[in-house]
Amino acid sequence: IVGRVSGNIDLRRLTVNNIKQIEIVKGPSSSLYGSEAMGGVINIITEQPKNGNSKGFLQLFTRTGARNEFDFNANVISKKEKFGIVASINSNSSGGYDLSPESSNTKTANPHQSYTGNLQLTYDFSDKVKALISSRIYKQNQNNSESENEQNDWNINGKISHKISNALSLDYLLYGTKFKAESVFNGETSLFDRTLIRPEVKATYNLSNSTIVTGIGANFDALERSFFDGNKKFEAQYVFGQYDFNPIEKMNVVVGFRFDNSNKYKSAFSPKISANYKFNNWLTTKFSVGKGFKVPDFRQLFFNFRNSSGGYVVLGTQTIHELYPTVNGVENIQKDLKPESSIGYNLGFQLKPLSKLNVNINFFRNDFSDLIDTFDAQLNSTDLELPQGTRVFSYRNIAEVYTQGIEVEASY
Repeated sequence: IVGRVSGNIDLRRLTVNNIKQIEIVKGPSSSLYGSEAMGGVINIITEQPKNGNSKGFLQLFTRTGARNEFDFNANVISKKEKFGIVASINSNSSGGYDLSPESSNTKTANPHQSYTGNLQLTYDFSDKVKALISSRIYKQNQNNSESENEQNDWNINGKISHKISNALSLDYLLYGTKFKAESVFNGETSLFDRTLIRPEVKATYNLSNSTIVTGIGANFDALERSFFDGNKKFEAQYVFGQYDFNPIEKMNVVVGFRFDNSNKYKSAFSPKISANYKFNNWLTTKFSVGKGFKVPDFRQLFFNFRNSSGGYVVLGTQTIHELYPTVNGVENIQKDLKPESSIGYNLGFQLKPLSKLNVNINFFRNDFSDLIDTFDAQLNSTDLELPQGTRVFSYRNIAEVYTQGIEVEASY
């Protein structure tokens, strides 16, 4: 999902009306998922048409509340012979609210109206060739007397699965997404317009007691934004692989890797290994160690934000080198930021001392390096032709960070 603001995704963009389940994978998972998967992955799985469900079903749900709150959902799921369909719509609106009406003319939360539509079509050409195409559209309007804000979020996903033999299958995938936010405040327009296209080919090979998965793909990422000079583009190619096998009867091992190469930041290699061993019916142990990474974003490389009244500017590392290559001190600022990286260690035990009692214990540690953060560049404002006393901020890779702890879960 693209469209992060200060590194965060606005979860209000995601409707929950057609979610089947949510999986949480803890620890670095960049070997399969790529950038951002430094501490874990949240995988949201939507509903799928079920084989043999010829009649399908229709689901309606609505909710209303104070402040003119209204939420409406409709879902349709059906599969007949070779053709399947999943469709859903969501409408969400609010009149807004104000926690301090006596002190301001603006509301704490402005009125808004948003719509989400999902459509997924599947078709089984044969037992060996199946196709899927899905799309999601989100639109939100939020206005008041002083400002207007509009967001549009769209994606499309195509997949063809080809079962070449009982052991070998190929998946051809093409994903595209676009997020655009445009706001007008005091007559000034602010724009955020990002597009991502990702083609990928994945092969799965099943042996008697092991599975091999390999893949190759590319990311074509572009962003046009206020405070940027022109349209910025990232291009990256990647290859990944995973080997899942059982060296002995009670042990399973998964080994994986991923290599990413980019035109704007340094390459990243992400290996991972995990294993579990079942000692007996009441004790199983698990272990994993893996590497994750997060690439520098457009803002950290190309930002050109100037707040003259506030007495500061924020410049991306490549922007500051392009605008002021000869200014004293700029040479000490990294032009090419390194991707953030992490190494995660997990050791867990599953205990079943009684037939109705289950206990899970997990020890973890994550070591992060090359963390990207802002800093005061300590540059002379006169050399930069800025008002006297203006502070200049940029970005850099800094020292190490770690998190560690223990998790205990019991159920009876």
